[in-house]
Amino acid sequence: MIDWYVILFLAIVLLIFHMGEFAGHKDTAAYVRLSGKNQVSTGTVSMLFRFLTGTFVFIPVYLTASRGYMAGLILSIAGVAVLLWFSKKVTQMNDEFAAFQHIGALLQERIPNKGRAGVYLMLFLAGSEGLLLSTALANSFMKTVFSIQPIWTSSILFFFVFVFSGMGGAGGVQKMGRWLLFGFFTGITILPVATILYHGVASIHKRFVQLPGASWNGGELMVASLLFMVFTAGHLLVYYLISGDLLAVKLTRLKATIGLTAICWSSMPLAVSVIVVYLMSRDGGTGISGLLNSMGHAFSTPLLYVLAVSVLSCLALSLGVSLHHLTGILIPLFKEEQGAYKGYGSSFVVCILFYGASFAVDFTTVFIFYIHLFVSICLPLWLLLGYRVRWGWELSLVLIVSNGLGLWVSFTSEVLTGVSVNLGISCTVLFFLFIRKIRTM
Repeated sequence: MIDWYVILFLAIVLLIFHMGEFAGHKDTAAYVRLSGKNQVSTGTVSMLFRFLTGTFVFIPVYLTASRGYMAGLILSIAGVAVLLWFSKKVTQMNDEFAAFQHIGALLQERIPNKGRAGVYLMLFLAGSEGLLLSTALANSFMKTVFSIQPIWTSSILFFFVFVFSGMGGAGGVQKMGRWLLFGFFTGITILPVATILYHGVASIHKRFVQLPGASWNGGELMVASLLFMVFTAGHLLVYYLISGDLLAVKLTRLKATIGLTAICWSSMPLAVSVIVVYLMSRDGGTGISGLLNSMGHAFSTPLLYVLAVSVLSCLALSLGVSLHHLTGILIPLFKEEQGAYKGYGSSFVVCILFYGASFAVDFTTVFIFYIHLFVSICLPLWLLLGYRVRWGWELSLVLIVSNGLGLWVSFTSEVLTGVSVNLGISCTVLFFLFIRKIRTM
């Protein structure tokens, strides 16, 4: 068992060390993004903040623990393939976006007033994924492994994130995020190496071969990997629209930025899977609950500190990026001269709302909801960015109906079946709508 006050002390030291980055922004632009062109390191780090935290770490871990190590490996490869595809398409999307100052101008040109509200709502819900899911994961992790009640975990986590992201803005996310990312990478480097050195390669291999490769058959694995590719593409498009990071990266460095992100992302699930497989083979526990229960006595005290710091760094960064994106969506609603200060207020309100919601929602339900949301939003956003077609209220209606039917099937049957139904409905209806609009242009 660890003394979690040591983790709290480290967090306070980080906040004090970067106190100069928090608040005091001269204008809205300084709050939303860093001034000047992003260098390759800044652009790469911004993508790593989004794709090495929260849900993207949790899904490979969850599938490795619940469906076998082959399921986590195959889905990780599928995610890398989507990142590489996106690196080839992002230049074309930047050319389409160049004529618009911000996302609101793009949506105003492509969607009339009646249809924009639904799309804004979908983007807001998609941007809130880190706030809800990462908080739920942190609460579950700290309570199961270290017997710390969720109210303490959520309170400290939201206060820390509000300071470095809500008040720090882009500068706080970049400066504090680098330390949090460093803590996470340190953890997923030390833990697998220490485990192998302590128990030996032969012992780990013996336990490894005793585990089932995958509880899904080949067809189910193929469907799951396809759906995860759509899920990842939806995440990328939402990130592209609401962050603006990739618009600021120089054209010659764009592919390198996303390519480096793909390399880092592909190595992360492998390192995490080593830890997951070791814990599963050690105690024979399956699923996330069995995995968490085995953590408390599977590692020595120094490694427990490394585990806690790496996990909390990953989840805190996910919360911070999500809060910054939501505040970036809300700030344009305020007057320019008061936008930064009202941004502090809006980020505080968002923190309070999601802090309360984190205790009221069921984690499994919310997790399935966000899977459906990102799968269904992928094609509409791709059509919005790639084609100069004017959409109306039907775009929002398709998203709401497909999500509703997909969620109903997921909760009454199986998750994969529900997500497949969601994707099938939205693709079919939007295809016919797109053909009709092309003919009338």
